Amino acid sequence: ISALFFALSDILLKKLTSKLTSSVVTATRGISVTIFLFLFILISGKTFTFDIPLTYLLFSGIFAAIAQLLVIKAFSLSSVSYVSFVTMLAPLLVSLFGAFILSEPFTIWHLVGGGIIIGSGVMVQKKGI
Repeated sequence: ISALFFALSDILLKKLTSKLTSSVVTATRGISVTIFLFLFILISGKTFTFDIPLTYLLFSGIFAAIAQLLVIKAFSLSSVSYVSFVTMLAPLLVSLFGAFILSEPFTIWHLVGGGIIIGSGVMVQKKGI
């Protein structure tokens, strides 16, 4: 289900970037996500506590904002198909960072999946999709 919502979000982002700058789209998206999640927390009755160091949360937010700004800028410069494939490099990078930084296992299946993702991106680029 999350893939469906990501796809719909990407299509809408492509439409928005033809009318607004990437920084305006990123800021508006960030504000709307914050409001939605705050309302979701209130409605669900869950408590919102910080059991982790705030620096992790802060840097996670900064990195996510920069990533969103760059992805939205990419939508204004390229096709939604190509940008979607390029953003699929994230799972491969997460696996690599997880292995080196968190000592998580990195298996042959990570390599196979990464190869499929990179190969798909190359094919999309060559075909000019």
